Amino acid sequence: MSALILVLAAGALAQFPVVQLTDNGYDDLDPRVSGPNVVWRGYDGNDWEIYLYDDGVTQVTENTVDDLDPAVSGNNVVWRGYDGQDFEIFLYDGSTTTQLTNDTRDNRQPSIYGTNLAWRNGTFGTSGISLHDGTTTVTLDGKEGCCNYVNDVGEAGVVWHSGSTPNYDVFLYDGDTTIQLSSGNWACCAQISGPNVTWTGNAPDDREIYLYDGRDTVQITNDAHDDVLPRISGSSVVWQRGHDDQSEILLYDGTTTTRLTDNGRADLAPEIDGLNIVWQSGLDSAAEIFLYDGRDTIQLTDNQFEDLLPQISGNNIVWSGWDGNDYEIFAVRIPEPSTIVLLAVCLAIAGIRWRGRSMM
Repeated sequence: MSALILVLAAGALAQFPVVQLTDNGYDDLDPRVSGPNVVWRGYDGNDWEIYLYDDGVTQVTENTVDDLDPAVSGNNVVWRGYDGQDFEIFLYDGSTTTQLTNDTRDNRQPSIYGTNLAWRNGTFGTSGISLHDGTTTVTLDGKEGCCNYVNDVGEAGVVWHSGSTPNYDVFLYDGDTTIQLSSGNWACCAQISGPNVTWTGNAPDDREIYLYDGRDTVQITNDAHDDVLPRISGSSVVWQRGHDDQSEILLYDGTTTTRLTDNGRADLAPEIDGLNIVWQSGLDSAAEIFLYDGRDTIQLTDNQFEDLLPQISGNNIVWSGWDGNDYEIFAVRIPEPSTIVLLAVCLAIAGIRWRGRSMM
């Protein structure tokens, strides 16, 4: 009976309904998710606006200029919007929109965790990192006279990379101190979860993945391939090995590295939250969305259109997909494990009863 439950549980998981959040004649792109809340940028026929789904679609911005790069944490939404001269940073808290910047510099790459926001102010060699804690804004330093690029904001601080090609380094600000985590090896693309920070950096012949645990830094890959786009949840790190149609997805759980894919498809852009990992598999019209739940790998989409760059928060997964006319926003919610097991038991009992009737 237990084997039957496991098989049916996996089958039931693959049948989770896909919900289409948007259905219009324009592109909807770059979804981000926090719990049940989803944000994205959508074209309204004239420019890009910001939209929020929280049991219904709310148009957060409505103007004649572009609003781009939305990010969400709880009920807070942040984005960059053009003011006619340059880009500024805006925050919507569920009821009110506040313009956080008003200067002559381009403000880009907003990232948010709770009430903590970070963004890049300025361009090229004049850029810095701004951090807003819900009340005040401070400017953080990287390398003097170099470009700074916000990577991620977490509970324990903000991470960014700073420098000029090829001497980028990763920095962490923990609320008190700025710490340089790397040393001149084209380090970039840092992500933070609790005290743990991961990034990709150059080894002698290729790119490898590094992990800082709040005290020590270790190199968690050592191979002949480029290891890129790391994402982290707790002490678990997932990343993409290789490029284009030669790429695969790998997971480091704090102890062991596991290869999650091994096929002839391009497996790209993984994201992780807890035990759940999502990624895009395939390119162009062959692109589909896959989920690894800590035990099984499940294909969530199966169609003739592109399904791109999934994002995950808890049990909620979102992505942008082509519907035959334009790009729309789609979502899947993963039931709790107890719900899956209960469904499997019900299916198993129903099957036994059906077989019993057939034998009468």
